[in-house]
Amino acid sequence: MKKNSQPGAGIKGAKKKGPEALAVLLLTLTLSPKARSDVNTREGNFKYAWHDSLVDRSYSSRSEHRGIFGFRWCSSFDQVIAKLPSDLPNEKCEGQKVGPAGSIERLSADLYQLRRGNEMFLVTIDPQTRLATKIENGKGDTVRYRYEHDELVEVKDGSSKETYRYDLSHNLTDVSDNDSRPQPTGAQGSLHVEYDLVYDRVTDVDYGDGCKDHFTYNKSAYGRQKEKEQTTITRTCHGLEKFSNTYEFTEQREPGSTAFRLIKFRLFNPLGTQTEVSYE
Repeated sequence: MKKNSQPGAGIKGAKKKGPEALAVLLLTLTLSPKARSDVNTREGNFKYAWHDSLVDRSYSSRSEHRGIFGFRWCSSFDQVIAKLPSDLPNEKCEGQKVGPAGSIERLSADLYQLRRGNEMFLVTIDPQTRLATKIENGKGDTVRYRYEHDELVEVKDGSSKETYRYDLSHNLTDVSDNDSRPQPTGAQGSLHVEYDLVYDRVTDVDYGDGCKDHFTYNKSAYGRQKEKEQTTITRTCHGLEKFSNTYEFTEQREPGSTAFRLIKFRLFNPLGTQTEVSYE
């Protein structure tokens, strides 16, 4: 990607076309060897992905999905269940890719045998809530899940434990992981997310290591019958600003739909260097 960068303000960036404009729609936050989260820089949607020893799970703050791990959580098991007839929640997750071939068999009132590719798992389902409470693989590995009001709040995976908290709108606000392995950020898997009350967008992310991201959103008129949206992300660590990035989007009207595409982003750092990249 071409770009111009030099000290001071008023830098004109290179104009680019094509799919590069999608590359910065998500701010990716690597939290631990097992976790990753994304913030959609235009919509303010928060996504969180976690790898248990037996299953991959992902959360989206804009999802209406209810699978076997509760409201707004999708999983690699849901990929199998969605394709098979069963009495389990089998609604397909938004944007979920087709998973490996599998099968599911009910062994008792609360126990199911699930096969995914060459792997076999025993899944314990609460008969009332229809949510997974325990998963075993027959090799001594066990993961346990606990819920409150249809929301996943605790996962015990061997000696590690991860806990979750939500606000009244079911947005994931807190993640705590007691994994003893060193984290890339220096924190022990601590994460806190805040949302605005009107548009349900991410406003702040605290990584628990002294660094925080603050998100601001603006909308204004932009040309004839178009709108421009702008998102600014400012990161501070221990009270000092590290960078401030601004993303601009314009409305792209197509027959039958309205979408936004990235037209420009500007990167600033405290040393006075500004980089600006524009797209046609």
